[in-house]
Amino acid sequence: IDWIHRKLRKKVSQKDIRYALKTLEELSLIKRDKDNKLIPNENPLKIGNGVSSLALQTHHGSMIEQGFHALTELPAHKRQVSSVTLKMPADRIQEAQDYLYKKFFTEECNDVYQLNLQLFPHTNERIES
Repeated sequence: IDWIHRKLRKKVSQKDIRYALKTLEELSLIKRDKDNKLIPNENPLKIGNGVSSLALQTHHGSMIEQGFHALTELPAHKRQVSSVTLKMPADRIQEAQDYLYKKFFTEECNDVYQLNLQLFPHTNERIES
């Protein structure tokens, strides 16, 4: 528990870590291997864009807030904050989301990063020129 607490830059209490690990085990999202080490389940959890629960909105807001704090708390080489404004057909949003997930998801790592991607139209599609 202490290692996780330190690994998460002491941003999460040890009590919350214990509760989260217990919950993840109960939901079969993590399990113990033959050495009693916690490992992720073979089937990663991916929540699609169509889910709009209050809990999920709160989670996303919290991640955006943590990203904001990373701007001042972490050196630039430990984070990436950028934005791009681009023209893109609205019917390709799902393709962009799927690409990012397939491109970067792996179980072969020791570190965890948060990727916050906000993709939304700057234009009102109901207003034609």
